Amino acid sequence: MKVLLSAYQCQPNTGSENGIGWAWATQLARMGHEVWVITWSYNQIPVEQELQVNPIPNIHFIFCNHPTWLSRLFKILITRQVMLLSVALWQLMSIWWQWDAYRIAKSLTQEVVFDRVHHVTTTAIRRPSFMGLLGIPFIFGPVAGGVKAPWFLRKSYPLKGWLFDFIRDISNTIVKFDPLMNLTFITASKIYCRSKDTQELIPKFYRYKSEVIFDIPLHEIREMPLVSEQKFIQKDTFNVLFVGRFLYWKGVHLALTAFSLLHQKIPNSRFTVIGRGSEETWLQRLSEKLGIKDAVDWIPWMEQKKLSSAYLQHDVFLFPSLHDSGGLVILEALSHGLPVVCLDLGGPGVMVDETCGRVIKTHGFTEEAVIQRLSDALVELAENSELRQQLSERAWAQPTKFEFKNVVEQIYSSSVLVEKTLKEAPLDDKS
Repeated sequence: MKVLLSAYQCQPNTGSENGIGWAWATQLARMGHEVWVITWSYNQIPVEQELQVNPIPNIHFIFCNHPTWLSRLFKILITRQVMLLSVALWQLMSIWWQWDAYRIAKSLTQEVVFDRVHHVTTTAIRRPSFMGLLGIPFIFGPVAGGVKAPWFLRKSYPLKGWLFDFIRDISNTIVKFDPLMNLTFITASKIYCRSKDTQELIPKFYRYKSEVIFDIPLHEIREMPLVSEQKFIQKDTFNVLFVGRFLYWKGVHLALTAFSLLHQKIPNSRFTVIGRGSEETWLQRLSEKLGIKDAVDWIPWMEQKKLSSAYLQHDVFLFPSLHDSGGLVILEALSHGLPVVCLDLGGPGVMVDETCGRVIKTHGFTEEAVIQRLSDALVELAENSELRQQLSERAWAQPTKFEFKNVVEQIYSSSVLVEKTLKEAPLDDKS
């Protein structure tokens, strides 16, 4: 099968959206499909460097850039921290890039007869794609962005966080009335969503095309060295780990506060925070305010091999993200035998259960109560090494439930995807 991917973000050896784009491209190629990928020009150097070392003959990359003037304007706004205009301009840049990618794809269809076109990154439910205009079977997603942070858990947001999440809420509300999103839904042969929250944002008239499927870009469950039992005996320090971007909705502020409560009970505890982000200064000041500055280690991004070692050196992974549709780092932590403590929101609440960690319920609880429950879970694991070892042993198998290869095969298993979808279309649904 000849497949055309629209993957604005697509880089090897990375996580988040970049990892998703690379995972789709390489997994489809592994399955024997001929794959063309239209991606952002920023990805060209890392993609070409990877393919020089590990060539994949049935993948072809086409690079598409933003207009120079738009990129320069965006950099100026970001530098001057004009955040609201930056968000609005980013949306415009995204739409503009998608249109240019469509024009490249249209030209490419004159040379190649594609069986599918698939939009796989920048898949927020608020961002349109024009690939359905090519007139070939069009798969949209899995899309995300419908998970909403509960209002009571926004209590300690910085002002910027309140504002951005409010704008996000409004943007989600108007998805059903957005003409460009409706064009995307109309032209899609199939729409995949990562959650029911996202699926419910699709107008009812197009919802028959949709299906909830959870895609995680972990190609293979790596065979990790067995964790030594020495890790679970009483030792000098109980080590907690967070890995991710320092953004308000990632819940690092909740993690810090929960850790401060743990640290009061168990002074020989430490918290390692690995990542970078716009809220780094705010979060570091919060750690000082909480009196845990000397117990928190701030580490910037590191290579995957070093990160793998970091997982093995810690006792529990704390990830209280508020509206994360995915969360690759959770599967990475589990695949290293690291129990996870998270909230029951979005992807983390799907990937983790009581056999491999602790999922903290949020509905009906105050922010203070949620933080206390996060801390209680950490204390439980710190004081019960036998329980921690049981969760660790079961964590190894958990990622196999979400192996990415199975998701790709499920979506591409039917050669009559479009015909099947059209036959299922409701003839009398006027809602």
